Amino acid sequence: MNSMTSCLSFFFIFCLSPCLGADEGSVHIHIKFAKDHDMLPDAAKQSFESIRSLFSLPRKNLDALRHRGNEKTKRKLPHLSRWYDAVLNDGVDIQATMDLLESLPNVECVEHITGASLPRRKPLFGGGGPIRIGTLDYSSLQGYLGPAPSGTNNQYAWSLAGGDGSGITIYDIEWGWDYDHEDLKKLNSESVVSGETTSPFDDYKDHGTAVVGVMVGDPNSYGVTGASFGANIKVVPTETVLHGFNSANAIALATNDASPGDIILIEIHSGICGVYGDFGPMEYFQSTFDAVSTATANGIVVVAAAGNGNLDLDSPECLGRFDRNIRDSGAIIVGASVAGTRHKVYFSSYGSRVDVHGWGTDVMTTGYGDYKNRVRRNDRTQWYTPSFSGTSSASPIVASAAAIMQSISIQNTGSPMDPITLRASLAENGSPQEGHGGYIGPLPNLRETLNNLFGCMVRCNTPVPVDNTFSASFDVQPGASDACSSSSTVTIQDATCNARGPLSFLSSILPSLCEVTISGDSVTVSRSFGIGIEASWDVMVSSDG
Repeated sequence: MNSMTSCLSFFFIFCLSPCLGADEGSVHIHIKFAKDHDMLPDAAKQSFESIRSLFSLPRKNLDALRHRGNEKTKRKLPHLSRWYDAVLNDGVDIQATMDLLESLPNVECVEHITGASLPRRKPLFGGGGPIRIGTLDYSSLQGYLGPAPSGTNNQYAWSLAGGDGSGITIYDIEWGWDYDHEDLKKLNSESVVSGETTSPFDDYKDHGTAVVGVMVGDPNSYGVTGASFGANIKVVPTETVLHGFNSANAIALATNDASPGDIILIEIHSGICGVYGDFGPMEYFQSTFDAVSTATANGIVVVAAAGNGNLDLDSPECLGRFDRNIRDSGAIIVGASVAGTRHKVYFSSYGSRVDVHGWGTDVMTTGYGDYKNRVRRNDRTQWYTPSFSGTSSASPIVASAAAIMQSISIQNTGSPMDPITLRASLAENGSPQEGHGGYIGPLPNLRETLNNLFGCMVRCNTPVPVDNTFSASFDVQPGASDACSSSSTVTIQDATCNARGPLSFLSSILPSLCEVTISGDSVTVSRSFGIGIEASWDVMVSSDG
């Protein structure tokens, strides 16, 4: 075995509910070969009940991802096709088998993987909210969306073209979701990428539902509003009946389905660094690291929970696997803070590899049922919680910020940001961490980040009366927002017009009822049908100030 790439790892994990799936109770070992797995000696082969590719994608797809990533980054990516999943025969000595495999010159890496868990803390209380027939509007409890420094400034971003994450798909990797929740219209059974039957982890549905609610909760008059509500959502189960637990495969499936600029969110943590119960990022394991590296090299932003182990990722026990000078997957690792404080919450893992943090307590979202309909208490579709927590709640806040940045980048430049550049921008422009207890990075500040990347940005909304024969124009001036200086050079990006008045109901079938035209640094609003109306119009501008 090449000593420079040695990654002999044991993976001892809690399961928060019975560990179900393929080969229940069997022992899986992940093996990465230098070239051809058929070169195993008979002594090793006899230990295996079966051996198959770790990844369910065809080899041509894996090779295509590697080739595209190599071309984009001009660096050599790992061969995912060289990873295999071996199931040991009953009674086989695990340590002896791993020692034998590690001694072989054709084996680069050996990992013993048994399962994983979710990086969340359980809600702190239960019992339901007020008696009601319908669902109340809980958006006022979503403080994490508010202005910096306590929030991430999502509400500011929503005023910008692309500021809701539109056009970007977020892939949530974990166990289960409620596909019928009243406030998650984008989430349904067709959102599942794998096409495989998932293991029946009913106890985990609330977790996935809560994560998705943070990101894409419907923007309506009840429940919660997602931080990037315009984004699309897809889900990839990390454990299936066919493949058992396999986080690396889930990441590869998402990467193969995604387009550059999309987001992969890894909502799993593991006991790592040889210390039982000290939970940290999944990329500690080489198979997951290789899959993440392939994703980011293909232009996909990967956001991953730092884990709830209060683990120092810079400790010697972690073998330098979180030292950027040794290896860097390109993922955004997310720590957790006490809500509204930017102080590390006691359970969050930490270290120099952690890039940014999000709220790790008191996150209002869908699921769990702390707030439930007392008339229909068992109706999960109307369940909400004000206390979703852990690096599980922190990570979707950051994933949403990344989706918004990518959407606005496409609006402004025609292309998404490189994952490494996006990661650096979030960290460099965030609200600095406060307090002690270990480094978890800053809290993202979308307003600061976007203005520094794209110049000052502001949406103007002005009602303009329009009659039968004349058009009204409005010159966009810099300084319309405190983010813009008076010396800014303004660029008009887009404009939309919505008619109001007696004939406004016709606007959906008669687009010409109200029109806008961009000319230089001014926008003309005109009407070409019917009697006089009032047009409320939006214009999106940016400047170099």
